[in-house]
Amino acid sequence: MSAPSSIAPCLRQGTPSPAAFATTVRPMTEHPSGELRWNPLAHRWVAVAGHRSARPVDGPPAATEPERPARDPACPFCPGNEHETLPAVATLPADDGDFWELRVVPNKFPSFEGTEPLGPTQEERAAASGSCEVVIFTPDHNRDLADCSPHQATALLQVIAERCRAHAGLPAVAHTSIIVNRGRTSGASLTHPHAQLLSTPFVPPTVQIELDGFTAEPQVLARTIDQHPDGIVARRDHAVSVCPPWAGFPFETWIVPAAPTRSMTEADADELADVGALLVDLLGRLRRVLGDVDYNITFRVPPPRADGPFAWHLQVLPRHVPLAGFELSAGVAVNATPAEVAADRLRTVAS
Repeated sequence: MSAPSSIAPCLRQGTPSPAAFATTVRPMTEHPSGELRWNPLAHRWVAVAGHRSARPVDGPPAATEPERPARDPACPFCPGNEHETLPAVATLPADDGDFWELRVVPNKFPSFEGTEPLGPTQEERAAASGSCEVVIFTPDHNRDLADCSPHQATALLQVIAERCRAHAGLPAVAHTSIIVNRGRTSGASLTHPHAQLLSTPFVPPTVQIELDGFTAEPQVLARTIDQHPDGIVARRDHAVSVCPPWAGFPFETWIVPAAPTRSMTEADADELADVGALLVDLLGRLRRVLGDVDYNITFRVPPPRADGPFAWHLQVLPRHVPLAGFELSAGVAVNATPAEVAADRLRTVAS
């Protein structure tokens, strides 16, 4: 069958036929595009494509966040505006008696609220039960977690662990997610530094996949750190910060307790102190390397009623490179900065 008349002239004028296209495809070995790395916890491949960091990018540079004041009279999280939040469920007084050091308040706009557990049958609709809280971990509007002292970071971790214990006793709660969103590109709606606890009546899929990964290999994190020492950024007695080889984000870094502890609620004071110190240290290093970068922090903890092995840890995800269409549509991460390269840059700067 001949080509339609509107196309045939193009073919006659030298446009390659489909067969011609096939003959001009070069073997992959001529243009190596990086490698695939298997993430045994997420049970997925990650594409590591270091050469993509050199690709051209047009358009204006990313906007930087304007300098913030120490107090913002319009901010509901700043001291003096406590009436703008719901009554606090926990407060840590400041050492000098001025204001407070930390407050935990119910989220005024919760995604999950209520006491009705999710039923055993698969339903198409159910009540979005659960609990959502905000941890305002500094009274200073302009003090990011990178600017906090190790003592403040440790206090934050201790309070989060206490609130996780409280949430675990709620009948509708199957899991508590803990996050810190810093900056607009991370999803933060308010600039005042804060963390969030979101307790859901179901176990999120990403957590269930990690549960399965730890069940298959309980020591997977310890093995990975031992086999890839070039990913280590910093180490303390009870924790280590490391860029895992399967990192899906450029400069993605995990903070892992040295002796795997199943849950954050089981960690002792020394472990929480070292994790807190390494978190402040890491955020300082990221700022030195990447500038005033937005980021997400996720606290990976097991469901309170789940059995089996787990090792709680933190994942710090800088957001200086946006997710593109392929990552969103295929669910496959493409990392243009290999973990060992990121770790080397982070190691060589002072926090």
